[in-house]
Amino acid sequence: MSDSTQCLREVSCTKSRECCDKHSGHCSEHGAEIHVHVHVHAHHACCSSVPIKRVDPVDPVALPVTLPVIQLGFSENTIIDSKYSNFKQQVEAPSNYGPAGIYKKVQAVNTANASADILGSPVTAAELKARYDVLLVGLFMSSFTAADAIRLKEYAERGGVILLVCDHSPTAGAINVLQQFGHVGTLTGTFAQSYTGVSSTTEYLNTYFGDSSGIPLKGSGAFAISAAQLPAGSRVLATVGTNVLAWTVGGTLDRVVAVSDINLVSYDITGTAVDTGQEVFLNNMMAYLFDQALKSA
Repeated sequence: MSDSTQCLREVSCTKSRECCDKHSGHCSEHGAEIHVHVHVHAHHACCSSVPIKRVDPVDPVALPVTLPVIQLGFSENTIIDSKYSNFKQQVEAPSNYGPAGIYKKVQAVNTANASADILGSPVTAAELKARYDVLLVGLFMSSFTAADAIRLKEYAERGGVILLVCDHSPTAGAINVLQQFGHVGTLTGTFAQSYTGVSSTTEYLNTYFGDSSGIPLKGSGAFAISAAQLPAGSRVLATVGTNVLAWTVGGTLDRVVAVSDINLVSYDITGTAVDTGQEVFLNNMMAYLFDQALKSA
């Protein structure tokens, strides 16, 4: 009999058939078949003096991680529409954005022309957010109404991310959008000449594609706006003379960035490899937009 204080681990029972061959007065069925039951009690290591070898569990195989796909919508006159295919191919390249690319946080970037959804459309801000993680909004020659501008602002408030692409000769539509996002003063400034600006050495977005601080940036025909006209909390990312060339738009939880010239993608942008200063600056900016979209997902 086992001690009742012991820790039972396993109980097994075996049964055998035997034939009685004893001559005993206590056995009236000499030669009869009898059944023998044997109970075996085994105990935990806590009760045994013999150490039991412990086997570490096998590490579970890591489940594959499903990366998000960025849904990127754009309107006409933005830096990846059909007229600026050089930069578009860099944004769509898996070698730049994807599991094996430089920016590895996404599976891919899907691009789609969203002009019909963002300009004069009945699509709501909530519907825009459901369809697009990031919107590139072209303001050159645009006809955005006040209602369109309000919808874009609400899209950003709901977690949508926007790149406002300005250019020379701003129209009333461009002004509607800029004012809705808090820009002030006379928003009709323009300069048509070619220029070489410079990115900030203190305000930069990231270094995914390399260091983009203090690099020359080429363009032509830009929207003229000064730092004093930007919303409170904006960060100046690049300048050309006294004008701002790229900035984060204050008051938007870092979800809106703006540039003053679409032709930033017309210079030193070739192939899919990101290997010029201009390409590094622009792709770091795109990676920043995607970072903000992932935070809002």
